[in-house]
Amino acid sequence: MRCLSLALATAFLAAAPASTLAAATRVSSATPSAGPVLAGDQAVWTQSVQPPPSSSGFSLRAAGLDGVARTLLEDPEATGGFSGDGLPQVSHVAASATRVAVRYPGGSYLNDPPKAFVSTPSGFAPFSAGCAGFELEGELLAHGPSCGGSGFSVQDLSTGAQVGGGGGSGREVQIAGGYIATLQPLLGRDELIIVVSDWASGQEVYRVDVKALLAPGNAYARFDLRPDGRLVVAYNNFGSAATLAWFSPVEPDAHVIARGVVAGPSVAGDLIAIKRLVPGADSEFAVIGFSGETVQVFDRDHPNYGTGGIDFDGSLITWHSHNKGIRLSRFPVEPDPPAPVVSPTRRRKVSTRFSLSPESFKAPAGKSGPARGRGSARSRGGAILRLALRAPARVTVRIERKTRSEFMWRGALRLGLQRGSVQRRFAGRIASRPLRPGRYRAVLFTRTAKRAAVRERQQTFRILPR
Repeated sequence: MRCLSLALATAFLAAAPASTLAAATRVSSATPSAGPVLAGDQAVWTQSVQPPPSSSGFSLRAAGLDGVARTLLEDPEATGGFSGDGLPQVSHVAASATRVAVRYPGGSYLNDPPKAFVSTPSGFAPFSAGCAGFELEGELLAHGPSCGGSGFSVQDLSTGAQVGGGGGSGREVQIAGGYIATLQPLLGRDELIIVVSDWASGQEVYRVDVKALLAPGNAYARFDLRPDGRLVVAYNNFGSAATLAWFSPVEPDAHVIARGVVAGPSVAGDLIAIKRLVPGADSEFAVIGFSGETVQVFDRDHPNYGTGGIDFDGSLITWHSHNKGIRLSRFPVEPDPPAPVVSPTRRRKVSTRFSLSPESFKAPAGKSGPARGRGSARSRGGAILRLALRAPARVTVRIERKTRSEFMWRGALRLGLQRGSVQRRFAGRIASRPLRPGRYRAVLFTRTAKRAAVRERQQTFRILPR
């Protein structure tokens, strides 16, 4: 039950000694393809069976506060629908205190339908999830239409009966109380609309036109729903951080809460869990109120978009950190200790030269993907990355892409331990993923046996269209 008030949480944090805060448990170092989400007192997520570069197979896993992960469902033969970075394109997981539902690629992404299963007292049973979203609320399973169909439906899993339904495409679905919210991109039209309805009758209560809140261009929206029909939406254009706002049946206009959101929201009563950008740093996981006030910051991470899943029910919280894996904790969370302070005399730079030559180059030719290798020197177009090190150091080059007003993290070239003069071919790929044409920045970090990683130098460059 998601029912924690802002006043109660703030008062508790103000009065609580540090010893009463809950330490976060790292339950997995894997990169999830869906999740993590809360299933009672456990975190549930999906991942590939084989590690990159193959990233084949499908596994549904769960872990509690003891940190022991176990497999709930596995399909080692699943190979379809995986993108170049190993993440399934149609994976989705939903959970309540009593049920878990999951969908994953069934084979060839283009030719085979996805597979979907929901937990039962005797194991997992298949259900028709189609190509749309689905969500669980207790014993209720809400899901969108089958592939090519329309409308949403609500099924009582304890009886097997359909207890509600209505119109709309329902690409993404959230259900809470007597309300259901469906994301409805209308085919053939430049629209993105979230419709909040009474799920029992199918009657529309209000709608949010996401496109009207943004600049022209590709639009995206993530959202969560409260039992009273209040909707919390993170909406953004491609390549920018999201704006967070709430809407309600009584006040259906946008009430902006925060900006710079890169993951979430997950709503519990008067509290919202998000991941947001931080000026002068990377990003942080935080719980905030509906007026934007910070209740607690409990973890820091890279600002990378498309990762950092988070789920919060008021007493437990689970999230994926790029640096620390999948984590689970009671709320409030005991923040990690600050990074050790490194003496200025030990932070001296070890690089005497850092360059990309040429500074502008064309994107790699040919298709991208694991079969094409990782920035192979055979690729047409590229640059030579040159370093000169005065001491042995572990080298990382962070690649950032320029958005409207700032550079955002896109990936890292980890060169490992290097000595002296270093040359590496850079062909416009991070792992197997090609970088889109645009303006970028390469930032050099070095770490030696005597001091922590130091940001030393940087250089901007462009990738030109082929």
